[in-house]
Amino acid sequence: MKNKLSYFLSKRLTSLWQDIYFKNNEECLILGSGSSIKSINLDAFEGIPIITCNLNMYLDSLNILNFILVNIPEPYFFASNSRLFYKTFGLIKKNIKEDEIIELMQDWCREIKRLKDINFLMHLTSITQFYRNRNVYYFLKGCYDGANNRFVPHNFLDSNNFGGSFYSCLTSAYLAGFKKCYIFGFDSFTLTECSNTRFYEKDKPNKKNNLNNTQKAFYNYLNKKMNLQVLTLPGQQSLLNSRQIKSIFKKINYQKEIEGINLFSEKKRKLITDFNNICIKNKNLSSKLFYA
Repeated sequence: MKNKLSYFLSKRLTSLWQDIYFKNNEECLILGSGSSIKSINLDAFEGIPIITCNLNMYLDSLNILNFILVNIPEPYFFASNSRLFYKTFGLIKKNIKEDEIIELMQDWCREIKRLKDINFLMHLTSITQFYRNRNVYYFLKGCYDGANNRFVPHNFLDSNNFGGSFYSCLTSAYLAGFKKCYIFGFDSFTLTECSNTRFYEKDKPNKKNNLNNTQKAFYNYLNKKMNLQVLTLPGQQSLLNSRQIKSIFKKINYQKEIEGINLFSEKKRKLITDFNNICIKNKNLSSKLFYA
C-alpha cells in the first residue's frame, strides 16, 4: 500500500518538476543553513533559481531572491499544532516550556500558506495542515519520477532520497531537470571540516566530516546526470567537486562579524531566537527539523 501511495505522490510531483523544468532548466543553487552563509552577501545570488530548506524561508532576502522550492522533509512536525500532539509524539518533552515551540510551528504554518508563489515539498504527514494549498506537494520514500525522463533508480531508493535537507534538495534539483547545480551552505555534508552549526547559532570548534559509501554513490550518480559544484569560501576544502564561490558569483562580498540571526526577517528574529534557546537548554528535544 505504501509503495502504491509513493507512486501516486511521485506522479503528482512530476507536474511540479515539469513546471520548473520548462521555466528554467539550465542551472540552480541549493542553499543550506550552515554557518558559511553568514560570511557573504546573499543578494549576490539574485536571479538564479534557488532550492532551499526549513527556516531559510524566513530569510530577509526572500523578497529579492528567486526561491522556487522550499524542502521541509521532517515527518510529523506539521501534522497538527496542538500541544497534545507534540507531546504524544515526543516532539516536546513534558518537563519543558513549550510555548516558544508552538508559536514557531503555528507561525511557520501561516507563512507557508501565505507564500503562495513559492512551492513547498513536505512529508505526507503534513497534508492535514496544507491539503487546501496548491503550492504544497508531498512525498514518501520512493517518489522517483522527474522531468525530462529523469528518475531515481530503484537501487538508490533505500538511500532515502528525500531524507534530510541536503539530499532532499539535491534530489529536487535532479528531478526538476537542471543541467548544473551549485551547492552552498550544506557545510557538514560538503566540507572536509566545519563548525557543523547553523548560521543563526553560535559557532563551535570545527569537526571533520565524511560521506559514507552510500552517500558517495548517490552523489556520484547525480553528478553524472547534472554538473554538481560545491561553492567554497577562501580557506575551505570540499569533500566533493568544488569551485571558489567568487569565480561563479562575481558580486560576492565577504563579510565578518555578522550575527547570523540578522539574516532573518526582522519580525521573525525573536521567534527563532526563543525557539533556538529552548533547543540549547533541552538537548534531548527533537530538533532535527532545523538541521541542514
